[in-house]
Amino acid sequence: MEAGDMIIIMKDKDEWTSAETKEELMAKMEEALEEIPGATTEFSQPVQMRMNELMTGVRSDVAIKIFGEDIDRLVSAGDEVMGLIQGVPGVTDARAERVAGLPQITVKYNKDKLALYGLNVGDMNRVVRMGFAGEAAGTVYEGEKRFDLVVRLAEDKRQDINNLKSLYVTLPSGSQIPLEQVADIQFEDGPMQISREEGRRRIVVGFNVRGRDVQSVVKDIQAKLDKSLKLPAGYYTTYGGQFENLQQANKRLMVAVPVALGLIFVLLYFTFKSVKQSILIFTAIPLSAIGGRIRPMAARHAVQYFGRCRLHCPLWCGSAKRHRTDSLFQPAKTRRHERYL
Repeated sequence: MEAGDMIIIMKDKDEWTSAETKEELMAKMEEALEEIPGATTEFSQPVQMRMNELMTGVRSDVAIKIFGEDIDRLVSAGDEVMGLIQGVPGVTDARAERVAGLPQITVKYNKDKLALYGLNVGDMNRVVRMGFAGEAAGTVYEGEKRFDLVVRLAEDKRQDINNLKSLYVTLPSGSQIPLEQVADIQFEDGPMQISREEGRRRIVVGFNVRGRDVQSVVKDIQAKLDKSLKLPAGYYTTYGGQFENLQQANKRLMVAVPVALGLIFVLLYFTFKSVKQSILIFTAIPLSAIGGRIRPMAARHAVQYFGRCRLHCPLWCGSAKRHRTDSLFQPAKTRRHERYL
């Protein structure tokens, strides 16, 4: 198993006995799972993990994507990034994507010996493919149906590398020699997976954020990588996960907020037919927001205060316009206007 998800359904928090908070529980679970050799763990919420994976392609809160061409250089760069981000406050569950380390059987032919025995690489590949994967040696007919007759070694003869080494190859003269006489056969670590994004190879170093906000953590990591990480020409890093969503949201808000404020001002002008009154009411938006932030510990009162400031300005301007159109700032003298204020 290369990667798997295990969902644990928690009891009510009142029934917890070994931890008081979610962070403390995850720390104890991680400490207990460290005893499993060769296994790395990452804690997240099921819905959050799936949304991160669907939107950005990674399961972690933040992903550092390293782009380049050479797999070995990407692996070493990922290990270097892992060492640099370990000491950043707020970084937890750091894990580099495994792209190498898959055992493979490699067959390297000795071309001089092939020429000596009168063999060619194509015939040798056909023998190896026939022995382990199977090769069509004929056709079997059943009425109108036709099937290929596939020949390959028995299951007990293709379980070990020695079976491949002792595989006999027929020479043009009719004699046979084992494959290991004309080829070097051994186990080697090959690429486990090759991930690409926008046409370039990449490796991902993912981590979760606890105790800090995502933006400040990424800024600290960016400063550390810019100072210490040296990549060859053509290699570069980008950031994904929740940080990517945050950047996209900020870009959208940079357009949406000015457009919304502009539409509000236009509606105010069409309502009161006065630029001066529209500006006065428009200033209540940032000023009331500042006032609402003065009392962050009392959220209900802050929201009420924010809404009351935004409501009083249009009422005051509308009443003043009805009772005294030539002066905005002179108080109205009717009982009805006093009731508005």
